Amino acid sequence: MWKKPVMTTERVRTRPAEPGAQWLRPALLLVIIAGLGVVMAVVVDSPNKRLIEAVGGGLFLMVALMVHISFSLGVLLAMLPFPAGTYYGTSNEILILVLLTVYAVKQMVRREPVFRATPIDLPVALLVVATLLSLFHEDSTFDQTVPEVRAFFSAIALYYMIVAGCSESRHVKRLMTGYLIAMTAASLVAVLQMFLPGTTLIPKFIYVKEEEEFIHYVRAAGTFENFSVFGQYMALNMILTSYLFIRSRSIHGKVLYVGLLALACGTFLSSAMRGALFTMAAGLIYLAVMGRHQVKLREWATMLVMIVVLLVFLTGVMLAYLGTGYLFERFRGFSLEYGSPTSRKDMNLYFLREALDYPFVGHGPHINVEVGIGGARSVNPHCQYIRYFYTIGLIGLAGFVWAMVNLFRYSLRAVRSRAGPDPWSQAMVVVFHTMFVVFALHELVDDYMQVRLYQHIVWSIFGILVVLSRLVLEDESSPSGAQGVSLLREGAAPGIVKGFPPTRRRV
Repeated sequence: MWKKPVMTTERVRTRPAEPGAQWLRPALLLVIIAGLGVVMAVVVDSPNKRLIEAVGGGLFLMVALMVHISFSLGVLLAMLPFPAGTYYGTSNEILILVLLTVYAVKQMVRREPVFRATPIDLPVALLVVATLLSLFHEDSTFDQTVPEVRAFFSAIALYYMIVAGCSESRHVKRLMTGYLIAMTAASLVAVLQMFLPGTTLIPKFIYVKEEEEFIHYVRAAGTFENFSVFGQYMALNMILTSYLFIRSRSIHGKVLYVGLLALACGTFLSSAMRGALFTMAAGLIYLAVMGRHQVKLREWATMLVMIVVLLVFLTGVMLAYLGTGYLFERFRGFSLEYGSPTSRKDMNLYFLREALDYPFVGHGPHINVEVGIGGARSVNPHCQYIRYFYTIGLIGLAGFVWAMVNLFRYSLRAVRSRAGPDPWSQAMVVVFHTMFVVFALHELVDDYMQVRLYQHIVWSIFGILVVLSRLVLEDESSPSGAQGVSLLREGAAPGIVKGFPPTRRRV
């Protein structure tokens, strides 16, 4: 006898929610909002600078919880030139720690890895070991040593967050936005210093010191308080903004980037750093050669002429309103003026001799000497490689050089790659690779660790370079990507190329 089949419905199995994922974010947001309410009430009743900083930090934490890490990192990069002092460290270091904690918790809740491998993991580990070992020979006070250690480790943490948290070109574009905002703001503060030295806009936050040792001129340093490092920073920014100007196809973009280039040129002239000028010139030539597949030689020639015109014009402005064209005055001879070491060679040799006392582990992160040569005083060797040899020894120096070599080789592979469906990443890896080369060369005559806030900027550039290189190299190694690019060059549309589907947006 035929029986009617019994209709059954299978249970649809869905992936169970991650433990803690449903309640963690609402609970944290509730605690933060309640805490901010209390703190703001206290601020209204009795205003206090530290409480205002606490409110700002709480808002930053709330934003970090709600959005992708690339947004938070972009905001952080925009604030890097303006670290406010706090009891536990600078605002940059505290925000990096907060963002690292939030990011790590979110990744662990999702059961995803917190960090990703990078080309310089072993060299960084060597740098860390060397820094810890050097503390055994540190003769500085605790208050002098701790800021150096904090700046070093927070810069490395920022590098790893950028590499781990940014996996698409749109993420890097958010970082670029923050970087350009920071560069613009730092340039404007330097302009303020050039024309109105000693002016304070926001106490202990946006202010510039008057350079008392220079009577007839002011060498721009902005919030860096060191015109040498600031000159290197602006040299890198001139390379970046000039390349963005060439690549832009919008009239509004052209106007924006030429304005940023003018700001960078003017403040760079005021910093009057000859070494940065030479390395920047070499970098522009290097960029023209390495980027010849993205930018035509005619466009580069036009750009170089524009830079020369800007330099000449801004020098005239400085002569008229500031009474000096100091950068070009320094080309008359290579002896440095009062207030600087009269012999860079003597400074280098002094620190090299002292480094031989502890050649393998160094004297410690903080330099606790003040050298007087030819009537001038200085506390830094004016060479990053010698500085590492003196502070963290041959072990640390080997780690730094190893990291530089690995970054150069890794990014050079990406620069030489011709495959990849993302032309923006392909173009930007060229300019950041060039900025890295200029930095590595200029460290022969300067030491970026002289200014603690600049360490975060440098390591963020390293992180962006690694992300861009990884994007290009992953596209090159992908069979679908290589096939798609080859067919695209023959005229096929991306959506109909077999094995090359349209890009899917990932959350």
